[in-house]
Parts: sequence; C-alpha cells; structure tokens
Amino acid sequence: QIKFDSYIATHLGDLWSSKDEKYCQLVIQSSATRDLLARNPSLGLSIFTSTHPQNENEWRKMKPGDDPLAHPFYPSKVTELLKLVSPHATSKELLEKVSNDASGSLPLHSGGRALAVAYLESALGISSGRPTESQSDPSYRGEFDERKADMHDELSYLLLEGVISERVDGESSEDSDLGALYRLKLRRLLSWPNSMIRSERLLTSLPTSFLREHALLLGRLGRHEDALRIFYCDLSSMELALEYCDIRHERKEEEGRKVRSSTPSECAYIPLVKVALNADSDPDRGVAAAIQVLALRRNVIDKSAALRL
Repeated sequence: QIKFDSYIATHLGDLWSSKDEKYCQLVIQSSATRDLLARNPSLGLSIFTSTHPQNENEWRKMKPGDDPLAHPFYPSKVTELLKLVSPHATSKELLEKVSNDASGSLPLHSGGRALAVAYLESALGISSGRPTESQSDPSYRGEFDERKADMHDELSYLLLEGVISERVDGESSEDSDLGALYRLKLRRLLSWPNSMIRSERLLTSLPTSFLREHALLLGRLGRHEDALRIFYCDLSSMELALEYCDIRHERKEEEGRKVRSSTPSECAYIPLVKVALNADSDPDRGVAAAIQVLALRRNVIDKSAALRL
C-alpha cells in the first residue's frame, strides 16, 4: 500500500507541478487525490507542497511566477479541498504527543483544518524563511497583494478556529494541547513581519479573553501604547511588555540598516515608559517600573526622551 500511495503521490505531484490548467483541475477534482489525503495525509499534502521553497535561499531564487500564491485561484481551491478531508486516523496516531513549538507540525490526522493550515504555512513561507518583502518589490501588484492578503486572512481564521474548537468548556476553559499549538501558530502569524492579515477585521472576531492576540493586532495597527497597556496592566507582565518592545527595536534597527533616514524614529521603549507612568493604578509602582525599563535597556533606550516624561 505504501509503494502504491507513493506512486500515486508522485504522479499527481508531477501533474500539479506541470502548471497545465487541465492537469491541475484533474488533480483537484480527482477522487484519487481525496482518497490519498484521507489515507495518508502527509503524502497527499506533498502533492501540493513539494515544489514550495524550503529555505530562504530558495525563496530568493524563486521567480515571481513560481510563487505558491501566484495563481489567481488555485491556492484557495486547494485550501477548500483540504478543509473537507477527513483523514483515517489510527489509534496510535490519536495518542501521539502534540508539539509545543509554533514551528512544529500539526497532527495532520486531526482533520482537514490541520491539512489546510499546513498547506498555507508552506505556501506563505512562514516556517521556511520567506524573506521580508518591500513595497518596491516588482512582485507587489495590487491584485496579487489582495489575493495574498486573502490567504493570510484565511490562515489566521483557521488558526483562531483551531484554538476555539479545541476548548471543551467554552471560552473560559484552558487550551487543550492541540488548541495550544494552534494558539502558538496564531501568535507567530500575528508577529511575523511578512504577515498581510487585515488586522482590523480579525480584531472584531477575537474573543475578549484573547488578550495577547488583541495586543499583537493593536501593535500591527501602530497602536503600541494600547498594546503595551494590555501586556503591562491587563496581563501584569513586564516580561511580555519588554519582549514586545525588544522585537520592535530589532525591527527598527533592521529597517534602519536597509533604509538610511535622517529622521530618527521613536524609541521602541518610550511607549512602555509612558504606560508605566500613566496607566498603573499605583503611581509609585509605575515609577519603579519605568525606572526598571530604563535600567534593563539602558544601552538602547533614548534616555533624554524618557526623562522628559
């Protein structure tokens, strides 16, 4: 059976990678594709992902027309196909331990959602080093951008559904192991520099208890003080607030190396100092927290701007 499945996967994969419209339609509509996905999800998924770049170097060498998201409708058609698959899981597979790393693989036998997520993560390149793109890149075209954003949105909602559906007791319950992995992947997507999700739209869909996810989306919208207010006040975590500022600082440094500007950008840590001084219900604790930020990041913080506060 394994040899037969490998032969089928190779044959269907060759048809798919030919990019011939007739053959690609055949692959998507074929019962052989659906049966293989149900019988051997990993092998079936490879039909659509085997040609995707696997590292940053391959992404950089890729021609714009070879981008996994370049076709006008195949990425969405494949996603819809995968979402409908119901894999035949063995008892051993059901007992497998779920990864606790955002870059880890979802158990594909868990359902069509996991297959669709795995496909989109591969197509977007979130785990394989797709380089950060710039607006001057010729591949940035209005219609193509919209299609890419649609796929980023699709992935974000699939991950959100994965978190919520794995909560057995509703919104207030803790995440299951599988739900926790979906949440890690969602947070990674929200933090990814290449992410093109439409943040305002996703914000309206988030449960109120998803505080870290709310903060990350607010940050994507440039509302850094609001994001830090969640980390510092609502979650009472200076560690998360500093981590958020550290990531912003690193990205600002990287952008500064790429684009030399005579106008200095705001220090990434100043919004946290503002929040500590203005939003803490205990003024003395807020002053102590602001001093702590100055001390912990003394080598990179804009001291004069902080002291003016």
